[in-house]
Amino acid sequence: MDLQNCIGLEARHGYRTFELYTGDLTEAGAAADLLIISAFAGGYHPEPDTLLGALHSSWGIDLATLGRELDLCNSLGFWLSSPLYGGPAATGRRQSSD
Repeated sequence: MDLQNCIGLEARHGYRTFELYTGDLTEAGAAADLLIISAFAGGYHPEPDTLLGALHSSWGIDLATLGRELDLCNSLGFWLSSPLYGGPAATGRRQSSD
């Protein structure tokens, strides 16, 4: 995973960063607290040779079956899933060196 950009800010629970990485989320050691994935509405099925297919085959994550914790599709065009407990979400959190 290659760090492309990092934005930091002081929050009520301490210093936090938003980091943008490129690379393979299925590689060993890849970790994510939040994934932003571009997909067409209703096109969440894990097709081969796609990010959604790789997340499904490597980690068992299927966006088509995930619950929606927060649905902002009508106003902002995206939704947040229920918390993930497998795959890159369970391999550890990235820690800022600052």
